[in-house]
Amino acid sequence: MGRASSLIVFIDGNCGFCQWASWCLRTISVEDLAIHAQGSALWHHQQENIPDVRWALATVQVVDAGRLYIKSAAVAKVFRHAKWPFQPLRLFFLLPMGLLDWGYDFIAKNRYFFGGNEACEINSQEGKV
Repeated sequence: MGRASSLIVFIDGNCGFCQWASWCLRTISVEDLAIHAQGSALWHHQQENIPDVRWALATVQVVDAGRLYIKSAAVAKVFRHAKWPFQPLRLFFLLPMGLLDWGYDFIAKNRYFFGGNEACEINSQEGKV
């Protein structure tokens, strides 16, 4: 296990794709990522501490040093803490943010197709994914 991460990751669903994405984020990170469900007590606490309208978006959310990151910016933030074999993938994030967010939205809209499940249950659960 690595050292504890300063990043807090919030994920929106418990579908197969979301579980796979959580596993990937933990695998690439040099640090032990704290991945929690949106709707958890910590998620609500962070919303109170960091007022931002983007909390309402059902997307991956990363909190780092009191700042909220969403969509591809959130994924890019996690990749900044990636293990060496995954560092070259950071070049992908040199693409325009609008294009990266479009790709993120496409995958998010089709996550049930990619993950094989039709239901996300994480919003009804408390705690870590």
